[in-house]
Amino acid sequence: MKMQTYTSDQLNEIFEKLPEALKDAIVSVDNAKTISEIGRKYGLHIDQTGEMAEEVGSVLLGLAHPTELVNNLTRRLGIERVIASQVAAEINEEIFLKIREYLKSEPEIGIVRSQPQGEFAPNPISG
Repeated sequence: MKMQTYTSDQLNEIFEKLPEALKDAIVSVDNAKTISEIGRKYGLHIDQTGEMAEEVGSVLLGLAHPTELVNNLTRRLGIERVIASQVAAEINEEIFLKIREYLKSEPEIGIVRSQPQGEFAPNPISG
């Protein structure tokens, strides 16, 4: 499956259309620290932590559905699915839960998502 790529201008345009709560979450120093801490906890390399941050950003920008996070982390970070599920659960708890209502109520932020809007808490057992 080919990944969609965006120019800086396209990403800036998408970002500018977001509600303030999502903009704040994307540029949050606390969220950056949280991502870094999760990376350290799971022994991820710096480049893997950067990939994880990009995946979180994709969800916050509306470019990826939160339910895709486990699969995307598994593929991009080259980690086992069970570890990706644990990482995603922490991201959900520490970052997404804070802006959950925006993620649920704004199904078409940025671009149209390929999957229907739904519950986004990762389930490490199913999948």
